[in-house]
This record gives sequence, C-alpha cells and structure tokens, in this order.
Amino acid sequence: MPTFAWLSTYVRGAFMKNVPCEASDQLDPDEYLVTRNDAQGIITYVNGRWYPATGYAPSDLIGAATKMLYHADMPSQVGSDVWATLARGRTWSGLQKLRRKDGSAFWALAIVTPDLRNGTVAGYISVRTRADPAQVAVAETAFAQWKSGKRIRYRMRNGEIVRRRRILRSALDMMPALNSARADAIDTIRLMSGGDLSRRISNDRERSNRKPLIESLDVMRKGFVRAVRDMRASTLATRSAASEIASATVNLSHRATQQSASLEQAAVAIEQLDRSVQSIIDGTTQAHGKTQSAAALAAQGVSAAQQAGRTMSATAERATRIAGISSMIESIAFQTSILALNASVEAARAGIEGRGFAVVAAEVRALSQRSSTAARDIRGLVDDTVAQIEAGAGQVLTNEKTIEQLAEAIIGLEKVVASIAGATHQQGIAISEVSRNISDLSGAVAHTAAMVGQAATAAEALLDQSNALDVSMAAFRLSETDR
Repeated sequence: MPTFAWLSTYVRGAFMKNVPCEASDQLDPDEYLVTRNDAQGIITYVNGRWYPATGYAPSDLIGAATKMLYHADMPSQVGSDVWATLARGRTWSGLQKLRRKDGSAFWALAIVTPDLRNGTVAGYISVRTRADPAQVAVAETAFAQWKSGKRIRYRMRNGEIVRRRRILRSALDMMPALNSARADAIDTIRLMSGGDLSRRISNDRERSNRKPLIESLDVMRKGFVRAVRDMRASTLATRSAASEIASATVNLSHRATQQSASLEQAAVAIEQLDRSVQSIIDGTTQAHGKTQSAAALAAQGVSAAQQAGRTMSATAERATRIAGISSMIESIAFQTSILALNASVEAARAGIEGRGFAVVAAEVRALSQRSSTAARDIRGLVDDTVAQIEAGAGQVLTNEKTIEQLAEAIIGLEKVVASIAGATHQQGIAISEVSRNISDLSGAVAHTAAMVGQAATAAEALLDQSNALDVSMAAFRLSETDR
C-alpha cells in the first residue's frame, strides 16, 4: 500500500482544487485518450487524440500533473476507490468527470492500470473512452450525493457505482453472468485473433455485473482499431512519402548525372583554356625576351649614333683646319707670285745678265699661281665637305633622337610585355586551380550521384515494404464506423 500512498493525496488534491465547469459533454463513440504517468504523477506520454478531443496539445500535458485534467465535481470517493483497487494490483475501471482546456466538462470511462516494470510500480496507464449515458446519469446522482455528504445511497467498488442494498444480490447473480461473459470474451478474442475487429462488444445494464471484463475487452478492441487505423494512415503516408522520395531521388540522380557531365565538359574546356594560357605564357615570355634584346640593341644604336655624331664633329673640325691651311697656302702662293713678278722686273733691268733669273722668276710665278688655284680648289672641296659633314651631323643628331625615342618606346613595351607576362602567369595559376577544383567537384558530384542512386534504391525498397505492410494490414477487418 505505501507504493500508492502518493496517489491518494494526489487524487484528493486534484478533486479539491479545480474550478467547476458549466457544460457537460461526451467523447466520440470510437474516441479513446491515453496517458502514461510516472511514479510522481507527472504525465510522460499522451496520444495524439487529446488535442482534437480536449484542446490540450501534447506540450500542454507532458510534464504536467494529472490533476489538471480532473473536474472539481469529482468526489473523493472516486480517488479512494482508485487507490484501493490499484493497491491490490488490479485494474480500476469507472467513470470520471474531466475538463477540457476551455473549461468545459466531459464524461469518460477510464481504465487505470498499474505500470509494472521489473515487478515495481513505475506509475500507471490510463485509457479513457466514451461513457455510457445511462451510467453517466447514475454517476451524476452518486457524485452529487458524495459531494454533499447527505443521504448517501451509493458506494463505489472497483469503479462500479452500486446501491448499497443491491450489493448482496449482485454477488448472488454473479456466477451466471460470469459464465456468459466468459463465452462472449472467448468469441471476441477468437475473432480478434483472426484479425476481425469489427464486432462491437455490448455493455448493457443487464450485463453490468461483468462490466470490468467487457469494458476491458472493448477498450482492447478499440485500442487495436485505433492502432490499425493509425498504422494504415502511417502506411499510406509512408508509401506516399516513399513514392515522392523515389521520384525525387530519380530526378535528382538524373540531374546529378547531367551536372556531372556538364562538369566534365567544363573540365575539358578548362584544360584546353589552361593549355592556351600556357601557350600565351610561353609567347609572352619569348616576347619579353625579344623586347629586352630590342631594348639592348636600341641602347647600342643610341650609343653608336652618339659616337657617329662625335666622329663627324671631329671630322668637321679637321676639315675646317684643312680649309684654314688651304687659305694660308693660297696667301703664300699670292705673295710668291708678287715676289716672282718683282724678280722679273729686276731681271729685266739687269739686262742680259738677268735673263736666266727672269726665266726662274717666271717659273716661280707660274708655280705660285697653280698653287693658289689648287689651294682655292682644296678650300672649295673642304667647304663642301664641311657643309656635308654639318648636314650629316644634323641628320645623325636627328637619328640619335629618333633612336632614343625608339629605345624609350621599346623599354616601355618591354615593361608592358613583362606586366602581361606576369598577369598571364597568375592567370595560368588561377586557371590551373580552377581546373583542379572542377575536377574535384566533378568527382564529388559523381559520388553524390552514386549516393543518390543508392537512396533511390532504398526509397524503392521502402515503397515495396510499405506496400507489403499495406497488404499485411488488409488482413484486419474493421467495421464501417471504425474506418
């Protein structure tokens, strides 16, 4: 009994602290609500029917105390009977008045079973279904008497509400009813073992003395019905999801294959581009080398032009000196001619003795005249040469400036080519990296395509299993209302 001591206090607190509700209602005929509590009375599990039936979402109930579900009109006699029945290790079955989240009340037939684990009570499991209207009418009267404490004509035994004077008669009538209940239970179990869940179990007033057995079987049948319905719904959803997954994976596999082919084409194109860039790099490297050579030749040309300019300047200077010497020779020849003329005059004055001298003077004069003519010719040639040298020096200077400009242009071109070569080299490195990345990505996509193919195979297997499960579930027969 100490194992269930917490339940008595817990139930009494639940019945005393709730706020009364105004409305009364019933569950649907085939509805059932399941809760599981731990040893401290905390809800650890609720099935999915609580929300549509009561407005409580699973998050509202899990982790909460069960007392939040009970209505204030529940008397303490119900809790005492629940405790006494569970303390004997038996299942309690009776009516409870519960409250919805909006405050409205509803009646339910509750079956509370101890949750035994390794021989120890870990809590209890409660299954609540629709209550019989006739039993609800009796419970309304009994609950009111128990709450008021006056003229108590009813008592509760194992969840069943009976008049005090009928207890003895119920005991005398129990044996025939139990035999009938046993036969009905055997028939029901045989049908259920064959997968036929369509037979509803009657629980009329004449059979109230076999109520726990009948109600337990009916709750079990309803549980099987709900499980079959849920499994069919889950199978249908699984089959639909598996079909969608199979279709999606096939489509994804096709797209992955296309993407892999596209990546392979891109990899080939990148490889071709890489080879082209490498060719460009080689060409720019050669162009860079040639521009460096051209820049060196241009520098040599500038130096040679400068040297030619200096040489022509020196030649012009020498020609000018030659012209000066020619002028001096011409002056000497002119003076010699005058001296020869004077000598001829003096020889004429001397007479016969001066004839020989006169002949010599004439020859000297003739030589001086020819020397003067030759000097004038040389000076003319020198002047022409100097003029040509000066013109050539000007042209050399012009050529020197042109060569210098050409050298500067070649040097600038060499820098541009060097920059292009560096950029092309970096581009080649980047393209090579892109090529490697595309190759890796192509391998990853191919691996993904293979995995998608495996997923498609698994989805098809899941679809086959869903179909097989659906065929297996078809072995269970439900009534039209249960479907």
